[in-house]
Amino acid sequence: MGAGCQESGDHATAVTPEKGGRVANRAANRSSRKVMAAVAADSDVGGCPGGGARNQRRHATVAGCGWAAAITARGGSVTVNKAGEEEEFAVLFIFWTSFLKLESTKGSYAKEWEKWEKQMRETLLSNSEYLNSIQVPFESAVNSVLEQLRAIAKGDYTAPSTEKKRLGAIVYACISLPVSKIHAIIDDFARSNPEIEAFFKDKNLTDQLQKAHVTLAHKRGHGVTAVANYGQFLNREVPVELTALLFSAKLAAFEARLGSVDGEKINSKNEWPHVTLWTAQGIPPKEANNLPQLVAQGNASRVEINPPVTVAGRVEFF
Repeated sequence: MGAGCQESGDHATAVTPEKGGRVANRAANRSSRKVMAAVAADSDVGGCPGGGARNQRRHATVAGCGWAAAITARGGSVTVNKAGEEEEFAVLFIFWTSFLKLESTKGSYAKEWEKWEKQMRETLLSNSEYLNSIQVPFESAVNSVLEQLRAIAKGDYTAPSTEKKRLGAIVYACISLPVSKIHAIIDDFARSNPEIEAFFKDKNLTDQLQKAHVTLAHKRGHGVTAVANYGQFLNREVPVELTALLFSAKLAAFEARLGSVDGEKINSKNEWPHVTLWTAQGIPPKEANNLPQLVAQGNASRVEINPPVTVAGRVEFF
């Protein structure tokens, strides 16, 4: 190291090339008049910041650096080179975070601490919905364990999937339905209704309808908390009644009535629970939510399924 400062452990307060130490100190002393008072308030020793007992406890040593170290430690810059000409370089080193212990309620750090605490509170409050959503109520956890123990005792326990899902990757909660069963219901319905048969004749549902579900909540439309609240029903079986078929030139869906789990009614956050069956090219599945309005406007048809057909589904996250 040069004549200006010394390095100890992980800390380096200034770097001075050969013959540049005096130039560094002169440049530092010219600037130190503006920062002396502030640095002195933060230092244990009036001569050289970093030379006090605190720093010895922190295993850091700074020798012979004068006010050059004070400036660089404050995040400033020193101008040195071999020829004595000024060449600025930044020293990314903050004195008080490396050497001094922060006092939360008194001294020169009270305002800094207050500012940090305020920022932390604002961060927590702005993300309160997410933080609440990832918490599991104790009572819910206990009931889940008891339910699993009862299932194990009966011999009908199914181990949960080992597939790992990151919370950030979960987009919606739904009741997944066996797609083969949905295809069978459509075929039966079409055979008994010529209008339905004609509608589905050229729709190629075998390729288009490969998964079937009733959306319970969507992160984008209902929020993270709404989706997470269905976690208590995860992998539980739910009966779903299909009560009608609604279709237009661009959409088709089954109207759905959701059943209960252990006597607790399962409700969808969507105003109209349904199973989307088909959409025309370029039409997103979410547009099926508009089918009841299209029926009311005379732009879609509704055919009741009498009696309703019940399909067993399972609550899942995707």
